[in-house]
Amino acid sequence: ASHLEVADSERGQEILERLEKRFGRMGADVKPVSDDEIYEVVRRRLFEPLKAGSARSVPLDVTSELEQVADTYFRMYQQHQSDLPADATKSSYRERILRAYPFHPELIDAFYLRWGSHNDFQRTRGVLRLLANVVGDLWQKRKTETTSQPLIQPCHVRWSIDALHAVLTRLWGVGYDSVVAADIIGEKANSLVMDEERGGEYLGEKIAQGIAATILLGSFGGQAERAGYSTKDIRLSVSRPFLNWGYIDGALLSLEERAFYLHTASAGNLGKRYWFGTKPTLTKLIVQYRAQLASKNFDEDILELTREQVKSLRVGSAKWRVMVSPGVDLPEQKSLTLLVMPEYCAYAENDETSSAVQQRVMEMSQKCGQKERHYRNTLLFLIPSARALSLLRQSLREQMALKVVLRDYGSQLDKEQKDELKERLEKAERDVQGKFASVYAYITRVEGQEVSISPIPELKKTFSEQL
Repeated sequence: ASHLEVADSERGQEILERLEKRFGRMGADVKPVSDDEIYEVVRRRLFEPLKAGSARSVPLDVTSELEQVADTYFRMYQQHQSDLPADATKSSYRERILRAYPFHPELIDAFYLRWGSHNDFQRTRGVLRLLANVVGDLWQKRKTETTSQPLIQPCHVRWSIDALHAVLTRLWGVGYDSVVAADIIGEKANSLVMDEERGGEYLGEKIAQGIAATILLGSFGGQAERAGYSTKDIRLSVSRPFLNWGYIDGALLSLEERAFYLHTASAGNLGKRYWFGTKPTLTKLIVQYRAQLASKNFDEDILELTREQVKSLRVGSAKWRVMVSPGVDLPEQKSLTLLVMPEYCAYAENDETSSAVQQRVMEMSQKCGQKERHYRNTLLFLIPSARALSLLRQSLREQMALKVVLRDYGSQLDKEQKDELKERLEKAERDVQGKFASVYAYITRVEGQEVSISPIPELKKTFSEQL
């Protein structure tokens, strides 16, 4: 019951409070399942006992297979002792695998010990409910699933399961909707993109996605230095027989560099500590968006900047005009006209493309479309510098990356992050204006049958001043 479900009266409120105290005392008298008993409780409640020769007609020796799986994992852990928590290489851990089967002990422990620390989480029932959903999801997808699953491990948890996702946001906050979508299992999640980029076993075994799923599972319920999962914890939760361990370390490193919401801290001899939080890491966001814009040439942006600068130019009673990015069909110009050439006419000294620039200038000086041009001496050409243009594109890329981060994640940043982002954006905008002033560095005209290209000796601080 809740306060909304009780009649709006003092008597109703009194009844509710008495019932809460009553059931609270009853709950206190019930001995909870111990940490050691939870494995047997989970298996007994979720699975029927299977025996060879039973009515179910199981065509294998179940005990033998269970022992084989436990032995395989334990041998693997012993071979990688320095890469794992010390407890995982002790013989007692093999017994835990046997008792937790078909689940990996770390999966049950994460829900029971970490999530169970939340006051609103029913430890035994909550664990059973969540594990049942994980099993049901794997069973439904058994024909299309490509990952190996000798045991059901933390890396096999899909956070898109409705029941699991609902508990995640109810206990730990709706902010984790954004975390899951951006880094774990969204259509463009960083972990998914990483697996797709690498392909092969990375994609088939969903290595980066499994690591991200594991870290999210362990992000809650820890105290002080135990918050999150250590590097060794992650290896224990993700590794499985016949999987290259180098893939795990490589994917974890890439995830650390690219995941928007992944936070890290030192964990001593356990490596680093990883957890997902609802506050994105600003530097990673900027780096990622900058990389996404790597192939963009910003030609339209540069053209628009040029037009804005020319439009704001005050020429007074001057008898000359400025035209931006003229076409080959430029009509006759009887008065002096400065033609600001587009980015594809960029000039670099001692570069083979310079001849193409000269040819373009010559054609425009001689022709009005298909006709001969009569007023050839009225045209001056302002040519962009190839090097300055490259630097401007870098500045525009930085500016746009910052703008997109502010647009997409501004509401999730704290005040300090938002102030830093705005400060960096203001600096980037100033940098764009400064770089733009240096772009149009060559003045060109046709003298007879020769194209004369001369560098402007002293560039001004702004393009408007230059004009």
